[in-house]
Amino acid sequence: MNNIDAMKAYYEAKAQGGIVPYYQPIYSLGDNTLVAAEALCRISLPDGRIITPDQFIPILEKTGEICDLDWYMAERACLMALNLDVECEKDIKISFNMSRRHAYEWDAAGHLRSIADRYLVDPSRIEVEITEGYAVEDYLLNHMMDSFQDEGFSVALDDFGEGYATLGSLKEDVWVCSASEVAPVMAAIDVFGLHDTCTGVIGMTMARDSLGRYLPYYDYTDGCAFFAAPDGGWVRDTVPTRTRPYAEGKVEAIRNCLVPRYHGKGPLAGFMDATGDFASSNLPNGW
Repeated sequence: MNNIDAMKAYYEAKAQGGIVPYYQPIYSLGDNTLVAAEALCRISLPDGRIITPDQFIPILEKTGEICDLDWYMAERACLMALNLDVECEKDIKISFNMSRRHAYEWDAAGHLRSIADRYLVDPSRIEVEITEGYAVEDYLLNHMMDSFQDEGFSVALDDFGEGYATLGSLKEDVWVCSASEVAPVMAAIDVFGLHDTCTGVIGMTMARDSLGRYLPYYDYTDGCAFFAAPDGGWVRDTVPTRTRPYAEGKVEAIRNCLVPRYHGKGPLAGFMDATGDFASSNLPNGW
């Protein structure tokens, strides 16, 4: 679909109620219960066809129409949070995408707070996933994330991998918690020139036999953390994660390695392939 057709489809859908939120559920691996959902935007055409975001989001980013779409999705996310509050016995977090273009808006965080208040939704139930499809100055991005957090919303960086410069723009300690073997993760960070940006890596280690020889599977009893050293190398932490840093095991890894290191102070932002990886039920307040 070319840009002209995409814009035409968007305007028609906007006028006819064809902009539809789809909710991707996120379940806890521990007890198979619903813990969160991500609001995903689709355009539904009169003939029944569905247009996916990759066909219309890029042109909306360029024209600025993305901001109106984001605010519509914010309304729908808060409405869904309210509905789930009525139907479920526990709070379900809802996340939605927001363009970096909102960094240029006056009091975007206050606007989102007013929407949440209108739907009687606690801001802690809403997660703002900031996308990387539009470039803004680093200080504006940092202010945008801070302002949302000041209003009580969670913040995440969506589509990590499209623009690795995001890591540099945070100007904060940056940790990578991976379910992969830690050595290739560190090697990838070095290859992409991110060593000076990354504080450390939490990952898996390969199992060894009684003679110390590597075995072709992970040692699931002991993950590990490495610090990025100033000389370009990596230094292993003396504190083991004592868990498998994948799925909800990431919660254990973060609690064992990072929470004590930062005296319980929570992170500025998180980025992941699924928010279920970071189910926060066993983390201190602020994480």
